[in-house]
Amino acid sequence: MKHYAAIAFAIAPHLALAFEPELPAGARQLADQTQSSAHFELPVGIFQNGDTPTKRVPGQVRMQSWKIEGNQITIQELGENLSKQLTSDGYEIVFQCQT
Repeated sequence: MKHYAAIAFAIAPHLALAFEPELPAGARQLADQTQSSAHFELPVGIFQNGDTPTKRVPGQVRMQSWKIEGNQITIQELGENLSKQLTSDGYEIVFQCQT
C-alpha cells in the first residue's frame, strides 16, 4: 500500500530562504519545479461538500516530491518531523489534518 503526505505551510513575510527539509535516509527527490511569479491555492480547511477551502497566495511557488524507500518511518512521524522543522525555521503551519 502506498501512502502520500502533503503539508501546507506559509512562509513568514520576513523570511527569504526556501525551506530545505531534513528527510530520513533513503529519501530520493523525484521532482523539483519552481515558478518565480505565480499563485498557489493554499488549503486552509478540510474537504467537504465537494470543495476544499483555500487562500490564494502570490509569489514564488516551489513544488517538490520525494520518495522514501523502506518502512523506517510512518507518515505520521514524517509529518510531525517536518512540522517541527518548519516551525523552528520560522514558518507557520496554517492547516493540517490526518487525511
